[in-house]
Amino acid sequence: MRKIDIQTWSRGEPFNLFRGFDHPHFGMCANVDLTRFYPYVKSNGISFTMAIVYMIARAANAIPEFRYRMRGDVVIEHEMVHPSATILVGEETFSFCTLEYSENFAVFS
Repeated sequence: MRKIDIQTWSRGEPFNLFRGFDHPHFGMCANVDLTRFYPYVKSNGISFTMAIVYMIARAANAIPEFRYRMRGDVVIEHEMVHPSATILVGEETFSFCTLEYSENFAVFS
């Protein structure tokens, strides 16, 4: 874990602007072409959900800024971040689950 020096950080000024917001976080959506990914996953008997969560976590862990987290007034870069997802419990109920990330897909899944 590494503390980011906000005074020298190139993103310090925008951070100081947004951290005062009630909810200084955002989400985003994107269209992703899974034309080759989906058949590969299915033909190898891999859970599509686990595969997609793994790929997102892998990308997040590959980009230092995606491993940043706010802890009060401090920004921390974690060595590794773990994905969280909603999962179906029964037929009509959802629950929140944090999955321990591993670079090894077999271990992760």
